[in-house]
Amino acid sequence: MRRFDYILETDVIDYSPNFTGIPTFKPEIEGFAKSNTIKFANVEDGISPETNQRVLASDNGGLADTKELFKINAFMPYFVMETVGLKTLNVVVPNYATKTSFKNFKFLIDSGTKAITAPDTIEVVIGGDPSQSITTSDLNAAALYSLDSEYITFESAIQYPVYYEAKIWLTPMQVFNFDFFKQYYIKQLGGSFYVNKIKGFNPELSKEATTVELIKISDQTPDNNMGEGDYFTDGLGNVFTDGVNNKFI
Repeated sequence: MRRFDYILETDVIDYSPNFTGIPTFKPEIEGFAKSNTIKFANVEDGISPETNQRVLASDNGGLADTKELFKINAFMPYFVMETVGLKTLNVVVPNYATKTSFKNFKFLIDSGTKAITAPDTIEVVIGGDPSQSITTSDLNAAALYSLDSEYITFESAIQYPVYYEAKIWLTPMQVFNFDFFKQYYIKQLGGSFYVNKIKGFNPELSKEATTVELIKISDQTPDNNMGEGDYFTDGLGNVFTDGVNNKFI
């Protein structure tokens, strides 16, 4: 799954010529609350389900105070105090004591700090007999996978939501090929938007504008006025359209 953070790196498509009518501004985005959480799907016994969760705040007018948005299909291992030589460290220790532990994918990342520095030794247990020791070179400690640097764009979009229901002219082919993971610029609304939903499109009624839900995500503008393809324009770059705002290719 592509991270929503990357949407600001995608193309900005000009849908200004497709916009029609008077939009409805809404003070809240359906499906969100004032506090929205993203959690790990599985944690080891004895660990709080809230370990390393991501909380996205929203100045949302909804009645709900909290909502669990979704869970990441990953496993959160132990985070323990480990003493190595004269050092006391926070070390991530996955539990492989049971067969089921191998069924869970584990996110482990480099903490950037040294867990063991030569010539410290660690004890290696083989067959239940802790009889062997090895001298290590510098080893970095693992750390818990953190979501703190992710979903930043998503959080900014829902924190102070600018949310519209608007009418957009769409052809059946445009709906069929629609890419939700792009920014759609609408000059009349002053920015680029994420299309949250296309509501009630009916190919038999495609001569009518379709209702879409728009969430503002940036002030980016298209590099040109050519929209999502190459269209005939006048000397000012305005796209030629027919009577129902379909653009001439």
